[in-house]
Amino acid sequence: MDGTSIIAVRASMLVYLFLTGLVLGIPFPTLLRFLHAENRQDIVPYAWGINGIASVTGSLFSVILAKWFGWNLVLLFAGIVYLCTAVIFTRLRGTTRGISDPETEDAVSLMEDPDEAKLPLNV
Repeated sequence: MDGTSIIAVRASMLVYLFLTGLVLGIPFPTLLRFLHAENRQDIVPYAWGINGIASVTGSLFSVILAKWFGWNLVLLFAGIVYLCTAVIFTRLRGTTRGISDPETEDAVSLMEDPDEAKLPLNV
């Protein structure tokens, strides 16, 4: 290989790694932003736990599956998993819009007009 082709190979690998890292790095921060927007901060520790477990087991199983079936099947399976996750996330996002939280409604009504506020019965 001459100097020009080595530079081209390195440049193409940098572009490939950048694009792969960008695509793989988008879903989890998007989920965290979604949970914050839906006021579900109570689920964030579980999301971090699931992300950690999936990262460890995913790397382990990808190596095992690659030994048995080859990297093409592993990449196909990973693509299917990401596609299914995207479909589930978009459906989840669509179903949670318009659902209101009674506690939030009470707080909002207290701020608007304290005389007509709906107070919870279990006080």
